[in-house]
Amino acid sequence: MKNIQFLCRLSGVAAAGLFVVGFPLRAWSADAAKQCLQDARADRADCVGVCTDNFNAAAALCGTPCVQQCGADRKACRKPVQDQLMADIKACNGTLAAAIKDCRKQAKADPSVDKDACVDTAQIVAFICRDDARETAFPQFNQCRETFETCVRACP
Repeated sequence: MKNIQFLCRLSGVAAAGLFVVGFPLRAWSADAAKQCLQDARADRADCVGVCTDNFNAAAALCGTPCVQQCGADRKACRKPVQDQLMADIKACNGTLAAAIKDCRKQAKADPSVDKDACVDTAQIVAFICRDDARETAFPQFNQCRETFETCVRACP
């Protein structure tokens, strides 16, 4: 584990060092810079994944059967909320896709239609839709969290 943490820190330091020592981003081709950033993101994701897995494994060993049941209950509480949130966001995105298609169709049929403004409006509506879906879900997620915390505190 410590080796992975060291490698993660080392790769971040090495990447930062390249720019300090005189390899500016503009000297690279756009494709090379893009690939470098993709590789750095992949490295970060790998490091975070390993740390998260290690944490979850260690935390599971700490839990008593009571705490483990509280966790299972929390998961069961969150699942329908998460499922509804994902369905709502999918509906918002579907509405956005249909609106953008309609904007293109309108602009093609009538050149005076400002396609960009139409798409911008559709994107704003979709953003508000997704935001409303999240705002609806958050109190339910918070209730699950509070129930979990109460359960854990009641465990022996």
